[in-house]
Amino acid sequence: MNKRLLLIPALGFAIMLAHLLSAPAKDHGPWVDPLLEPLVDECIQDMDRAGIAYQRAWHRMDSVLLRPSPPGTVAHVKGRRHVVIDPSLVEKGPYSLRGALYHELGHAVFNLSHHGNGIMHAGLLKEADYAHHWETYRQQYLRTCGWNRHEAW
Repeated sequence: MNKRLLLIPALGFAIMLAHLLSAPAKDHGPWVDPLLEPLVDECIQDMDRAGIAYQRAWHRMDSVLLRPSPPGTVAHVKGRRHVVIDPSLVEKGPYSLRGALYHELGHAVFNLSHHGNGIMHAGLLKEADYAHHWETYRQQYLRTCGWNRHEAW
């Protein structure tokens, strides 16, 4: 009787291991909220045009969500696998939304820290600042991502 009881956990482990080994590898990026897809696509196109390797870290991510953030924040990353953008950013304007999305993807994909006055600035900038300086901020951001591309591996 005891031998049979010992076989049950072993059989369960064998089934679980077979399932994990036979599961197809994740060959796509994270699930992206449909409202954020155009901006995520834009960010990916920027990375591709700049020749920045981001794919491995991108494929490890699970989601890019438009969901309420904790009080006092407008966006955050959960464990480098989930980017969460607060819906209030949609009302702030397209550049604020774009800036926050790029910012959080910088944390999640390239492990970037806060620095400077551009996209990786510690706080959300004003819509007018993002709009007026977007091209400069974007170029700085892409340079920094390129320097940290080893983090995406």
